[in-house]
Amino acid sequence: MNTIYRTATALCFLLISMNLFAQQQERPIKWVGSVEQTKADSATLVFTANIDKEWHIYSQFTPDGGPIATVFTYPKTTSFTLAGKTSEPKADEAFDKDFGVKVLTLKGSPVFKQTIAVKDKKKFTVPVKIDYEACKDKCLFLDTTIVMTINLKTK
Repeated sequence: MNTIYRTATALCFLLISMNLFAQQQERPIKWVGSVEQTKADSATLVFTANIDKEWHIYSQFTPDGGPIATVFTYPKTTSFTLAGKTSEPKADEAFDKDFGVKVLTLKGSPVFKQTIAVKDKKKFTVPVKIDYEACKDKCLFLDTTIVMTINLKTK
């Protein structure tokens, strides 16, 4: 009976370990966020995507019918308003026969920027969700949330 108990315990431990290992997801993109104060009442949120070698992500401006575009989602709040759209560097363009459209890809360490008009003079945080598709010989649908702290200095 003792042997059966030990065997069953070892089997359970093995199955739990395998399940935890399978749940770990590859993360070929490491996102870093920072805040630059541009004026007394505005700031620029800066997002850098450090992309592993041989991987890429798709532009925010991917055409309809193409792969999944990178999307930045900002919270609705009274603390700030968006000033324009999130900018990105010039993407590499190539026709993709699988999608039948030109696809726009970014590699290396592209920097995305979003200017905000700050309404709240007190310190506050901005959680920004980023949804994206990272591809190499396979594609991963990923997301991350970067929390930015806004604490403007008055001059």
